[in-house]
Amino acid sequence: MERDWEHDLPMLRTRHMVIGLLLILVVGVVFALGLAAALWHQKRYNEQLNASRPRPMPNVSYQDQTSLLKQAAERAEFDPARSVEVTEDQLRATPEAFHGRSLRVTGTWRVGFESSTFAGAWVRCSTAESVPHGDHLIRAGGVWNFPRAVGADTGLPGFGHMGMSWGEFRIHEIEWL
Repeated sequence: MERDWEHDLPMLRTRHMVIGLLLILVVGVVFALGLAAALWHQKRYNEQLNASRPRPMPNVSYQDQTSLLKQAAERAEFDPARSVEVTEDQLRATPEAFHGRSLRVTGTWRVGFESSTFAGAWVRCSTAESVPHGDHLIRAGGVWNFPRAVGADTGLPGFGHMGMSWGEFRIHEIEWL
């Protein structure tokens, strides 16, 4: 018995259309869930940021401020003999108290997309570009630059990606734990 393809053609078209619509529906749902998750993560990140960001000084260009601040940070040298032993919690509680000092600390270095932080400060390290995203337990020695308390409006620009961090930890020695 021969099959009547002309008779089956409308049913096949309907079946293909249903499969296509189901595929579009599944892709749409997956996209919506992914977008919702991304927005949730962004909201959580934004809540962790302080409500106000460092503001520029009046009558001085942002580039000049950044340049002066970075020059001052570059002049601060890590001195292992004079380094202070601190905890990550101490740095989080009063980061400005350790400004310009050589430190040794054990804690978590968080690395992500356009993010590299330790105890709330931007991390600058020669190995930073090769570190995979995630949380890394480290023992580090370096210079802590945190010229003002979080939320203080001293007119100074921030550190790190787009100046979003209130301070910077320049790591000179690192041990992965």
